Amino acid sequence: MTDRSTRGLSLEKTEFTGNTSGWQALDYKVFVIKDHVTEKTAGGIIVPEDIKKQEAWNVQTGVLVSMGSQAFTDGRRGDGEFFQWDIKPKPGDRVMTKEFAGLSFKGTDGADYMVFSDKDIAGVSYE
Repeated sequence: MTDRSTRGLSLEKTEFTGNTSGWQALDYKVFVIKDHVTEKTAGGIIVPEDIKKQEAWNVQTGVLVSMGSQAFTDGRRGDGEFFQWDIKPKPGDRVMTKEFAGLSFKGTDGADYMVFSDKDIAGVSYE
């Protein structure tokens, strides 16, 4: 499946296969595998590797694969704010993340993951 991205590039949606990262998210953290920029544009032009890496940072959608025990719970955070979640995502849900948030790491399975605080998850897909 593909979705549109910036500059005419397409995205390949990540399929959920469980948490195979070798790590477990803690507290308010969640792990997301972001969607990938495809090898070719819709017009058939091959996307160079450096452009794919650059565009990967612009991708804001992916699959939630792991969440800490406190993620998406109601209560106060370290910054004193009170949060109440109407929708509580779960592993396997497609999510949208905030731009410029997160930390990347490579799982023991070789896949690239992103670590976010639960408040950096901006939306959940109805797909």
